[in-house]
Amino acid sequence: MMLARESDLFNDVLWPKVWDLYKRDCIPHAYLIYDLVYEYDKTKVLLSYNEGEIKSYVLVWRSGNHIAIHLWGKEYREVLRQEFIRNLLRERFEEVVFQIHEPTAINDVMNLPRTSEIGGNQVRVEEFYDMGVTEQDFQACEPMIATRLNYMNNEHVKSFMKLKKIQGKPINELEASEMIKKNLYHGVFVNNELVSIAGVYLRLRGCWIIGDVFTHPNHRGRGYAKAVTSAVTQKALDISGNSYLHVRVDNSPAINAYTRLGYKALSKKTWILIH
Repeated sequence: MMLARESDLFNDVLWPKVWDLYKRDCIPHAYLIYDLVYEYDKTKVLLSYNEGEIKSYVLVWRSGNHIAIHLWGKEYREVLRQEFIRNLLRERFEEVVFQIHEPTAINDVMNLPRTSEIGGNQVRVEEFYDMGVTEQDFQACEPMIATRLNYMNNEHVKSFMKLKKIQGKPINELEASEMIKKNLYHGVFVNNELVSIAGVYLRLRGCWIIGDVFTHPNHRGRGYAKAVTSAVTQKALDISGNSYLHVRVDNSPAINAYTRLGYKALSKKTWILIH
């Protein structure tokens, strides 16, 4: 078995193998491709390569005090044993999110340093569906009431900051502007108040993953989340032909809304969230 770091991947042998993973099943590996290409300075990768195939990898993306770790493949234990993973988890982060693609890996992750050191309700284990929709299955729902947010519009930026604070994710003006620009947020305004949003996590050829769908608690049950999701989905389908999202398996209202738009559950994985 050969262990390779992200700096070793851009060669004539490994890079085609990385793309082969994505072409076979884009959802699990979209973050691997996107982070290596567009977020390289924030990304660390360690993968096992044997008999001409990538067997497992750990993908680490970090931004400020937030870190996301994707664990894929059946030979994950060899990868998790590497010191750089353990050293990383000994650092202090506001939030660490694991996406677990192998069910057997949950206990191994929970026994890692840092994970096992945090007790109480600061560690949550949740299950998420990966849902997807194609152009043929999509059923639009009032996308016209959603507005594409403009990062140069001060009112849009201020409204976005206000809603993110209500969501429990306060951000400053620069962060708000950058998020709106990068993630193509759409929103619904009611009496000049932004009450619902949806954005795009990543954009790749043949695969857009949308998310951060949130509606103000006082304006739920009126179809606004479905409208903003519909607007962003339409944009994703127009350009890539496929749109995907993640949703908790116990979030029945969201699942029902996405299903009415034509989304179907494609897979289920475990997330471990550490605060």
